[in-house]
Amino acid sequence: MRRTTIPMLLIALTLVACTTTPGAEALPDKETVRDRVRTPAPLPGPADAPPRHPIVYEALEYKGVRGGRITFDTEGRPEEVLAMLLDFEHAKGHRAWAKTYESLPAVEGRPRARWNFEGHMGINPSVILEFDIRHEAGDAIVVRYKLVKTAFGLGAFFGDYRIEPIAGARRSRLTERVFIDSGTWLANASKKDVEDGLREDARLIQAWMKERTSRASQSDSP
Repeated sequence: MRRTTIPMLLIALTLVACTTTPGAEALPDKETVRDRVRTPAPLPGPADAPPRHPIVYEALEYKGVRGGRITFDTEGRPEEVLAMLLDFEHAKGHRAWAKTYESLPAVEGRPRARWNFEGHMGINPSVILEFDIRHEAGDAIVVRYKLVKTAFGLGAFFGDYRIEPIAGARRSRLTERVFIDSGTWLANASKKDVEDGLREDARLIQAWMKERTSRASQSDSP
């Protein structure tokens, strides 16, 4: 064995020894966002305008896996917001979590995508996520997601989106939850990492939806 390979082997063995099993890898089947979300109070505004809600964040934990929930308003009807969430071919630079995204063939009607992360300590996991879309009463849409292929550095990444229409406007209320576990003792996501990621994702989604709905309105014009 060449001497230059020994340090790399030692590093690899150390990292393997630091691996852990996440306490959960997906949300429970019967649990829904509606059971737990607290609706924020509306901000005052013109009487003829739909109420605007502030961005609301809450730290969460599920079976030892750190997570968070953020609720915010965005442009677009629920179906338009859903199309944005599944537009992986154009998500680069418009979403907070991964560096690049790639659509994959759906499995039993559930969309799949490869997300390539840029993580801590030079660990850049490439994983496959699956998305389960559920339509609920009142035109609400819930999208649950989880990893179906993990990688070293990301043992669990799961959560959901709840998209609800705002009456009288081409806008939606989006609640996003995420739970993250690196699967290692090293380089795990902190509470601040989760909150920063969700707040950045909310900001990017709002900007991207504004851009998308503006383009759609222009194309609809005679």
